Amino acid sequence: MAGNFYLHNISTGQFTVVMENAPPVGTFLGNSAEWIVERPTFCTAFVGDQCIGPILPDLSNYGTAVMFNAYAGLAGVGKFGLLAPYSNLPIFADSMFNDPNLLSSVKSTGKSSMQFTWSAFH
Repeated sequence: MAGNFYLHNISTGQFTVVMENAPPVGTFLGNSAEWIVERPTFCTAFVGDQCIGPILPDLSNYGTAVMFNAYAGLAGVGKFGLLAPYSNLPIFADSMFNDPNLLSSVKSTGKSSMQFTWSAFH
């Protein structure tokens, strides 16, 4: 099972496409797709796969970010799989909170596009 990632730096105009195989550990069903804008989590240590002492840095002020051509595909069907725009799939539009503060939200802007909006650092 593999996923394709298109990463675009809108400040520099540089982009890349990465194909990544599923990790060999854990269970990967391959029945979902995610489009995410988030802040990283830093761990002070690991015990096995578990993050100990996670540190959440401030969310960067990205203003607004639009993801377009958001498609999910089924492996083994054609060159890129059987593609469907994200709006044809069950959608869970999650906002990011640092209770009670809204940090980031997302809304649909078309059949295969969405807009993320930054609200706060922390």
